[in-house]
Amino acid sequence: AKVKEMIDWDNTYPCRRMPDGKIRSVGIGLAMQGSGISGVDVGSASLKMNDEGFYTLRIGAADMGTGCDTILAQIAAEVLECEMDDITVFGADTDASPYDSGSYASSTTYVTGKAVEKAALELRDKVCALGAKMIGCEKDRVIFDGESVICEETGASVTRAEIAASSQCGNTISLEAVQMHTSPTSPPPFMAGAAEVEIDPETGETEVIRYMAAVDCGTPVNPNLARVQAEGGINVATVQWLKDIRRICTEHDIVMIVDDIQVGNGRTGTFFSFERAGIVPDMVILSKSISGLGLPMSLVLIKPELDIFRPAEHNGTFRGNQLAFVGCKAGLEFFKNSKMETVVAEKEKIIRKYIEKEILPLDSRLVHRGIGLIHGIDLSGINPKLAIEGVHKAFDKNVILEVAGRHDGTLKIMPPLTIEENVLVEGLEILKSVISELVSEK
Repeated sequence: AKVKEMIDWDNTYPCRRMPDGKIRSVGIGLAMQGSGISGVDVGSASLKMNDEGFYTLRIGAADMGTGCDTILAQIAAEVLECEMDDITVFGADTDASPYDSGSYASSTTYVTGKAVEKAALELRDKVCALGAKMIGCEKDRVIFDGESVICEETGASVTRAEIAASSQCGNTISLEAVQMHTSPTSPPPFMAGAAEVEIDPETGETEVIRYMAAVDCGTPVNPNLARVQAEGGINVATVQWLKDIRRICTEHDIVMIVDDIQVGNGRTGTFFSFERAGIVPDMVILSKSISGLGLPMSLVLIKPELDIFRPAEHNGTFRGNQLAFVGCKAGLEFFKNSKMETVVAEKEKIIRKYIEKEILPLDSRLVHRGIGLIHGIDLSGINPKLAIEGVHKAFDKNVILEVAGRHDGTLKIMPPLTIEENVLVEGLEILKSVISELVSEK
């Protein structure tokens, strides 16, 4: 209903002829995704109060850019009514972590997140029990506001730090909880997208005029945004969509986080992938190519008012080393001095022109998507399994490709930003020969 309203369906369906003779038509598509698969996904969490009143959360899920460390800490902090700074998260360690069937982004939030909530509720109950015992009050007569346990009848109270200290000696209540969660049902998110397309009946030229989409994913816990969906099949977000996301985040006080790990650092032409939309996100995540050589390094750019990290709190295996920082500095200087934005724009023209004139005519079911120096040839319309065959065929011809997208049906093309034009064309010719072989076999 939302997308129907956004695209003005009642006034545009099925089609209308424009004054210049062109025809505009609208269409709509629906999709859903299984998340937190029932009877399969299992998540566990261990949560305890330390002797100084802080909390330690152990999970079996690994934060691989999914943001689960932050999301699960948010859940625990909400239940325990404390700051996120008071929650220390320890991620996957096969020897020490509680069991978890894996890290799957939305599934981790739904399944492991529920285990964290249950553990936090159990721990909260134990804190109330010990606090009530310390102040000589019945447990059902106390409240916990996150900082103190307070007797509603007498007003007597004991702080969280005092409860934590007392739990270390002469106490029969363990301030620790371990919980697991699995669900008999899955919470599939639903998506609807509508497009208005203009067709020139004389030339067959087609242009997308508008695209509107809405997603019902439940309650956002920590909204994140990928400007160009690379692993999802090289899906390039429109400028209007990005502007709408910025507006919605601003209106509802939601932190807008742009994931530029793969498509930042000049990959789309501008240094940041979102620049052409003229928006300013609240956080930007950079990694890999920011080091200049693919060395272990990552950066999080954050607005000052959102920076709540204390010294040494924000760390990880990709925080960089001396060589990575030297490479990063050199890479940034090279990007600026070599006018890489212009260079990438010229090479994008070469790729786009070659694909449109030499590769797409090989089969009408081929689909091309891309921007800057990240492009994809979608073979799903023929057979998605052809893509991995194409990877092997290209490798035999000294070209490295990847697969992406649904069912890995898209061949991903990501040449170095510094690739020489003659080498780029040579690679495209090999790509053409590979795809020609693939479609001829079908």
